[in-house]
Amino acid sequence: MKSFLEKTAKIVSWKPSARLVSVFAFLMLVIILVPLVRIVPYTVPWYDDYNYGSYARNGIELYGGVCGAVKGAADCVRTQWYAWQGTYSSIFFMALMPAVWGEDKYFLGPLFIFALLILGVFALVKVLVRDVLGGNRYSCLTLQSVTASVVLMFIYTAKTGFYWYNAGIHYVGMHAVAMLLIAAAIKLLTAKKKQTVWLFLPFSMLFAFVAALSFCLYASGFTPSLYAMGHGGLSRTLNAVKMTWQLLLILNEVYFLGWLQQYLEKKSKNISGDASWWFYALAGVVMLLIFSASDNQAGNYSAYGAYYYVHTGEAYNFHEQYLERVEMLKSDASRVVLEPYRFKPWFLCMGDLSDNPDSEENRAIADWYGKASVVVPDPDKQE
Repeated sequence: MKSFLEKTAKIVSWKPSARLVSVFAFLMLVIILVPLVRIVPYTVPWYDDYNYGSYARNGIELYGGVCGAVKGAADCVRTQWYAWQGTYSSIFFMALMPAVWGEDKYFLGPLFIFALLILGVFALVKVLVRDVLGGNRYSCLTLQSVTASVVLMFIYTAKTGFYWYNAGIHYVGMHAVAMLLIAAAIKLLTAKKKQTVWLFLPFSMLFAFVAALSFCLYASGFTPSLYAMGHGGLSRTLNAVKMTWQLLLILNEVYFLGWLQQYLEKKSKNISGDASWWFYALAGVVMLLIFSASDNQAGNYSAYGAYYYVHTGEAYNFHEQYLERVEMLKSDASRVVLEPYRFKPWFLCMGDLSDNPDSEENRAIADWYGKASVVVPDPDKQE
């Protein structure tokens, strides 16, 4: 009996190594990415993709190849300098919408956003954990994977964040670039050990009020939209705001848990930062319970939503409808009447055209395909 109890106690108290935890954290990130990438081939362009992409396509027609596309994108930036606003870096990428090389290339846009976002998260976490705090590689990989998983899984809306290239690159993509720039700045400050102390000083002051300052920074994300439009912001804007909140949440959690561990170590030398295996199992069970209780599983959990629309066939059917439209739009007809979308998976369908040929959406697609007009009859009016 004593031997059995001792074996049971060993099993219960077993603590996976930091290396093993990092491996499982990275696997979790891969599992989340699989359905998100799986639905990418069914993505389709929407009207602003055509509006901005037309510059790069014109450049290709005039000069040919990638150089022509880049020249067209630069022309788009020059035009928007006078016509729009100051987001010139993102406008350059918006003009390079992959469908300028063909409708079948549009899927490269969401893949680029995923790659850029993960790279930004990994770079920022790396410099904070390794270069500033001196953490080991396994703790770094764990935090990189967990942070990227949280940002990907709980994005405000995957619809405009990942699968509409124009909106995704403008907000999520540029947010990732901002993380890369911050990581580069921190890396430069830590390049010489003498400068590290100057980095620790503002960080220590920040951590002293980290919760209050995080709240203020998060709240400031709503300010421009609230001031200009009277509400918190469009969904694609809120993607960037929520990502800021997620990163600040993890930063606060790491700081306070580290502080708590140091405080407890002063009281007792037996405190360890390693958790027993059942802690991770319990955390998984809690996540499953929260998922089951969610009133909108497909909308609240991006990976599940992507799986759902692929598994039900909605993504495939929607894309087939799009291909039928493309075939009609490439016909010799000058005025094109399209059938309304019957399948509208929320992740992929940004909207439909109207029966008004002069609406912005209709005009953008008509210009792209060289048509006098493109309309979609209103089913309610037909009745």
